[in-house]
Amino acid sequence: MIRSLQVFRALAAMFVMVQHLNIALIKYFDGTVTNETLMPLGRFGVQFFFVLSGFIIYHAHREERLDRSRLAPYLGKRVCRIYPIYSVVTLAVLPAWYLMPSFGEEYHRSLSALITSLLLIPQSHDPHLTVGWTLLHEVLFYAYFSLFFLTRHFGRLTALWAGMIGLYYLFPTGNWLADFLFSPHQLLFFAGIVIAAKRDWIAAQLSGPHLFALGIALTIGGLATALMQVREIYPTLLFGAAALALVTASATGGIERLFARQHLLVFLGAASYAIYLIHFPLMIGFSKVLAKIDERISLPLPFVIALLFASALLAGAILHQWVEKPLLAFTARILKPRSGEPLSDVSAKASYPA
Repeated sequence: MIRSLQVFRALAAMFVMVQHLNIALIKYFDGTVTNETLMPLGRFGVQFFFVLSGFIIYHAHREERLDRSRLAPYLGKRVCRIYPIYSVVTLAVLPAWYLMPSFGEEYHRSLSALITSLLLIPQSHDPHLTVGWTLLHEVLFYAYFSLFFLTRHFGRLTALWAGMIGLYYLFPTGNWLADFLFSPHQLLFFAGIVIAAKRDWIAAQLSGPHLFALGIALTIGGLATALMQVREIYPTLLFGAAALALVTASATGGIERLFARQHLLVFLGAASYAIYLIHFPLMIGFSKVLAKIDERISLPLPFVIALLFASALLAGAILHQWVEKPLLAFTARILKPRSGEPLSDVSAKASYPA
């Protein structure tokens, strides 16, 4: 386990939580955490997790190229890592969509849309669990990476897809499926692959501490450009570069001593996928309750902020410890992976709705 990556996971997940906390506060309490100053950090959380996913998947399977016998175990582990806990949370929230129409959209009460959402098949709208939109990109990437086990032209095909994404960015059609297939988010997965493939070369050129400092500087730069409300592409590029620098710093080493005593953040990093799944619906539901209370007893905004954030973080930690980990252990016994990364080491995901 690379401790720094776990710490970065935890921080990225909390950045996303700030994004969603602001959304809940704006909708129910007419206020934000700091006048939206921290809102753009949610974007950085997304990009970090996508880069990390590409890095981990390639690093775990780099010795299995063209080994077709490893394709089925690879797909089995991906399915078991993503779907069980995602389905549990989606179904747990399902009653709210039926009992409280104001809680969701009309498609939340459609059986066909629910099935499609549970299978993480792209639709013209978000999945039932809104934050699951990033999992759609994850599943697409996982499916594409299957070619790594099947063809020696994986690198060329990746370069071709990246080129098509760039071309589509210049000449978009506005079609939702094309927007999904040629989303720039896929470039972040590819960047993670490049880091894993060239880790030794990168380590010989730049030290971990220098990359870590660069990552922090780029994150600050991305936040500054977002606050200046320049074209969205600029903070996106800076946040993406920051994610690359931080993941590369962890991959090349030299910064682990900085996080030797961050036991809580390491745990929260391991729980970041569960936190990602549960925090937004919990914040929205809890905000509805607090807003009703606020109508009778005026609640201080700092108290509301602390309560929403802490309760969502705690709920994610409990979900990880008491539901996600047993599910992973159960599926691991079924799969009995013989090689590659352990099931529990797969990258956790976090994001915020587009």
